[in-house]
Amino acid sequence: MIREKIRTTVKNVYEGNEKIVTLRTIEASIINFPLYLQFEGKSMNTATTYLNAMALFQEFIKDILANRVRTIDDLRPQTIKLYVRYLTKLCISRKITPSTAELRINSLRVYLRYISKEFDMKDDLSDYLKQIKKGYFNKAANIEIDKTKKILSLDDVKKIISTIENSFDKNSIRDAAIIYTLISTGCRRSELLNLRWCDINLHASTISINREKTSTHSVLNINEYCRNALYQLHEQQIKDKITSYVFRDYKSNRSNNKEIPLSTNALQVLLKKWGEKAGIDFPISAGTFRHSFVTVLLNEKTPYSEIMAYTGHKSTDTLSHYTHLHPNYGKNIQSHLKLDIA
Repeated sequence: MIREKIRTTVKNVYEGNEKIVTLRTIEASIINFPLYLQFEGKSMNTATTYLNAMALFQEFIKDILANRVRTIDDLRPQTIKLYVRYLTKLCISRKITPSTAELRINSLRVYLRYISKEFDMKDDLSDYLKQIKKGYFNKAANIEIDKTKKILSLDDVKKIISTIENSFDKNSIRDAAIIYTLISTGCRRSELLNLRWCDINLHASTISINREKTSTHSVLNINEYCRNALYQLHEQQIKDKITSYVFRDYKSNRSNNKEIPLSTNALQVLLKKWGEKAGIDFPISAGTFRHSFVTVLLNEKTPYSEIMAYTGHKSTDTLSHYTHLHPNYGKNIQSHLKLDIA
């Protein structure tokens, strides 16, 4: 019930049907929170995630603080410290994971910055969260971080793709194209989300990757499965008069018709969803596909220079190899990615 209310609140804001509430209560400020997030360029999915996280903060105020904090003026540094302690206890009892606690703290951090700006608060309470960095809750709850990188086999990838293609999800064409592109190129998350249709040559079956991280550019061959998935997505987007970003959130900024890429949070949410539905027993991310891409090719004894040309890894010892690659190196790479799911 609460989640449905949150989704409705965010939807109303992003579609221009919001009701402005001027009260300085915690509840009223959270109702207006999506307006700030929209102004900051956050997608509807991100705003929904933030509000879901803030719902726990409201439960904390109600159940743990007995509603003693009612307005934003009642918020104190001690309130923030107690909330961090509360999340730590939930981690220790395994009721939530450290990553969930970090997400809720990040949402609170953004909320505190919002009320500081919008309500002219004397102090920016988000300053009291500076010490909460990645790994804080693992350490506080004495939970060892699993640094082992999880690998997807090609059978796992086929299972995910099959799950998407056999679903009735309205974004199935887009999401299948995302999976094919990730496993066929080994690209980074940012490289995927920044792809535009002008970077893709469906006739030649190539993708141009601009790598901001290493200031390099690559033109990569893609296999027929990836090419066909992108072709289907292109046909769908032409009907919707979408011509810019390849992967975007169809709900975001619909009111002003701006085309913006899918957010990193929305990408992670959809990858997690399809991984769980396909029965993958660990959380997957864009990085999972990148690491799996490299592992598959290493197992096939693919030369390092060819792999690095795809992944964009930069090393002074191997840069000289990039200009001496055989013209068919990209096709050799793709021949190892047997993605047929028939």
